[in-house]
Amino acid sequence: GGGDFMRGAPALNVGARVFRNSAVLLGGQLAERVLKLVVMAVLARTLGKSSFGLYIFVLTSVEFFHLLTDLGLQTILVREMARGPEKTDALLGAALTIKLIAAFVSAGMSVFLIGFSGAHASAAGLVAWAALGLFLSFRLSSVRQILDSIFQVRLEMRVPVALGVASELLSTLGLLAAAWWGLSLIWLLAIQNLAYLPGAWCLVRLTRGRIRLRPAWSWTTLIGLLKESYPLGLANLFTLAYVKLDILMLAAMRGDEAVGIYAAAYRLIGSLTILPTAILGSLFPLISQYARTAPEALPRIFQKSLNVLMMLALPVAVGGTVFSREIIALVYGERFADAAGVFRILSWAVAFSFLSYLLTSALNAMGRQRIYLALTAAMTVLNVGLNWMWIPRYGYMGAAVATLITECTLMLVGLRLLGGHLKNIELSPIVKYALSAGVMGVVVLFVPIGVLGKVPLAAVVYVGCLAAFRAVSREEWRAYLAAMGLGSGKAGGAVKGRESAHPAGG
Repeated sequence: GGGDFMRGAPALNVGARVFRNSAVLLGGQLAERVLKLVVMAVLARTLGKSSFGLYIFVLTSVEFFHLLTDLGLQTILVREMARGPEKTDALLGAALTIKLIAAFVSAGMSVFLIGFSGAHASAAGLVAWAALGLFLSFRLSSVRQILDSIFQVRLEMRVPVALGVASELLSTLGLLAAAWWGLSLIWLLAIQNLAYLPGAWCLVRLTRGRIRLRPAWSWTTLIGLLKESYPLGLANLFTLAYVKLDILMLAAMRGDEAVGIYAAAYRLIGSLTILPTAILGSLFPLISQYARTAPEALPRIFQKSLNVLMMLALPVAVGGTVFSREIIALVYGERFADAAGVFRILSWAVAFSFLSYLLTSALNAMGRQRIYLALTAAMTVLNVGLNWMWIPRYGYMGAAVATLITECTLMLVGLRLLGGHLKNIELSPIVKYALSAGVMGVVVLFVPIGVLGKVPLAAVVYVGCLAAFRAVSREEWRAYLAAMGLGSGKAGGAVKGRESAHPAGG
């Protein structure tokens, strides 16, 4: 059963496990995103702006309905298993039952609504194929994702990460072959789903080797999970609405070509959100436990997390501004040159979202998901309103600015809501990160070399400035190197000395 969660935790530094697990998540997700970007680039060049826009529209339509499959369960499941490992079997069984029912309903609703929307004559058939990903996909919050939770709670994400990368590699090879042969969109979607089958099957087998895995119908557990998860599920629905509705609104108001241009930039810069999700995927179980057993440790965890995320976010914003045109031309070709302006704006939106990930994850980990629900509902109204005003007049640029304003507002409100835990935050490291990113941008802007030379140069300059400004302590450098397997030593000062708050077996 699940009673052996974190067994032996006192013998192993918890912070080190967090860093290693985050490194595994980050490495795996980075590999997956690189493969996805290769596919997106090839498909965009092969299909052209309109057909590529239709492909993105179909995927976005299914992604919009996938949250009806999630219902906020994944986050609550991880939180509750971290708090009560002895309930793991019952929780997983109930969550699996809910997910299976919700996936069938979501798939049916996606096909039904698209079929009667009149958006595209062939869209219903394409969406039907894409909807199979609600059961198998390593990208969506599918039924398969329930199996990740036991590995996430135990900070052992190597298995699902390895299977995800292998599945994405298989999918990439299949999609590239389909593009080479000039197959239709329906074949692209079919190949994508078939590529997920082996990984999903292997994950089921490996999970059953660790715990008892079967659907369970306990009204007490089912109702308990849904009672806790529905605010988060609704909040996630609102979040997805303001993240994805711009694509659907662009398709309705400006057509597939506008979707293709906007999605080219959005998918590319949006892939960098793997950075905060990898870090917070490991920290979430710890914040959940510390919020309950050692709340005095939370400000230190937030400080360390904020430092890491801002150290990553600021060069993303500056680099996206400086490199936008070269990156779009390199990845998609000159036909998508108009996407450079969108990329530049969304670079700052993604940078703001790094901090928002921390703030909203902290709200959920601390059991304040109803506040999170109200927050995301307000952001959805704001984003939809801005898109409604600006897309008809400014097209994809209006959608990009609407996303930027929404992400900035979400970050500011989140800071206000968690002000009690952030009042003693030190800002001097963030100032040093900003100075380092600024120097990086100025240097690479005036160096007369191509983008393939500028990107590594930017990384070297940024890291050099961090060292020169002493923005990162020696202990933090050792922790980052250890997380990447490049050094040794104790990582994770954020939770050092708090192993007693992580009792073995709960």
